[in-house]
Amino acid sequence: MKIIITRLIFLLLIFSSFSFAQKKNSQYRMLYNSDGTDILGNFYYGSKPITIDEVKSYVDRVVNTPITTFLICSGALSPYHKSSYDRAFGDGEDERLKKRLLERPEDSLQRTMMKIYKTNFKILNDLGTDIIEICVNRAKEKGKEAFISVRMNDLHFTDTGEYFPSTKSEFWLNHPEYWMGDHPGWHASGAFNFAHKEVRDYKLNLIKEECEKYNIDGIELDFMRFFVLFPFEKGKEYLDVMTNWIKQIRKEINIIATKKKKKILLSIRVAPDVELCLNKGLDLKKWIKLNLIDFITAAPHWICDPNMPISKFKRDLGNPDIPFYATLDDGQFQPREFRSHGIYRGVAANYYSQGIDGLYFFNFFFTEKSLKELDSLKNIDSTFYVTIKYPELLSEMASLNSLKNKNKIYSLSDGSQETSYHHNSPFPIFVSAWEEYKVKLNIPEDFSDSKPEMILLFVRGTKNSNFLVKLNGKILSPANSDLANLYRRNANLLPDDEVYVFSIPYNYVKYGENDFNFRSIQPKAFFLKRMEVSVKFGNVKFFGYF
Repeated sequence: MKIIITRLIFLLLIFSSFSFAQKKNSQYRMLYNSDGTDILGNFYYGSKPITIDEVKSYVDRVVNTPITTFLICSGALSPYHKSSYDRAFGDGEDERLKKRLLERPEDSLQRTMMKIYKTNFKILNDLGTDIIEICVNRAKEKGKEAFISVRMNDLHFTDTGEYFPSTKSEFWLNHPEYWMGDHPGWHASGAFNFAHKEVRDYKLNLIKEECEKYNIDGIELDFMRFFVLFPFEKGKEYLDVMTNWIKQIRKEINIIATKKKKKILLSIRVAPDVELCLNKGLDLKKWIKLNLIDFITAAPHWICDPNMPISKFKRDLGNPDIPFYATLDDGQFQPREFRSHGIYRGVAANYYSQGIDGLYFFNFFFTEKSLKELDSLKNIDSTFYVTIKYPELLSEMASLNSLKNKNKIYSLSDGSQETSYHHNSPFPIFVSAWEEYKVKLNIPEDFSDSKPEMILLFVRGTKNSNFLVKLNGKILSPANSDLANLYRRNANLLPDDEVYVFSIPYNYVKYGENDFNFRSIQPKAFFLKRMEVSVKFGNVKFFGYF
């Protein structure tokens, strides 16, 4: 009974913190993006043939959380709905299309998935609906904002030497002259080249169609799926072209909104770097000045940057009044490591402390199997570190208040990058005995009124290295190396690497930026690859799993 009462009090505190955040900031949002394939594939229910109620349940899973806005992706290379402008994803496999590309029979998983998508698309289509309509209407019914997220240049199926025409857009197949051609990056040679008016018109027509067809509150232009728009290093030549196109989108959306007698917002998801956006053809400052967009979401692509420079990004844009949100994706390091609960909390706290108006969750999927596994783990006393996502974690990340006194891991990227965006991290660092190397880490924690039980520094670097670490000028002492295994900080450890553990007295840490200095105390230099700080307030069952 005592445990139940404690948990009830904890939940009340979370939601009171959430309410406070809403009242304090009228621009507050918590946005949840479903990429659509999890629903069309019915992954939560083991990919069985789908029902309308099951589609609704994908929205319902986040209804009793602080999520304010549900975004449903409208398609990959082709749309998830019947369209006047292209063949729908999963809408059969035209015999004519099979002749266009070489099929590879060994790709059985891809073929299996397309059969599932095809089956579920047909089930819903025969009932006169689709996943977008059901999700949008369900979100509205449950009092949430409903957005469609439009992937500006999805590259999942643009491998030009590939197979399976059923994954391809008919517009894409019919017009290889609109493909990018020679461009570095995963599947980028098959990306649409927005220098062609026909490509821009095609995308605009899909956007207009979706605004007319669905009862949405807004459209998101997701440039981070993928950040390839124009020929390599030619983006600045098309700044005016792209601005005029955004003007056209805004105009058409306003016309449709007037007919519907409602407002339809226009948002963008872009990399948090003004110069990089310019290089890609996006003049964000001009779009803001011309009132073309209603809010901005900052995001890297796929590999999340735990120290994304949001405050600098806002300053470089001239600190506009429009709302700013930050994306939390599920992967952080290479090879890909899924984020744990403690890492999610640490990144969320970092982002909030930089003045965002809310968080945006991408690839935050649940499955029936994983939630059952989590329930089982919670009954095991030795459970310490968890990567399984669950809806309650969204509530914990509603604000800095709801994150207060929760177990966290603060971290920096190991230098992984994609689509030109360089993570805000100095790693990897080549450390020698000749100088100290300073690394800054934001830790938005005030320990004056709530002292943590333990703070640890985990450093990944070359095996058998000997080095000195200072935090804000004070030397740190080594801690038990076995803690690296408990906190799972040795995941995907390379043969030549090792994880070093140091103890941090809580009074060494200051709120905000902290300076970590490294110096080799051996003749040879070595590489430092990662740095993470865990803050443990107490038992993981009550203060959150790492």
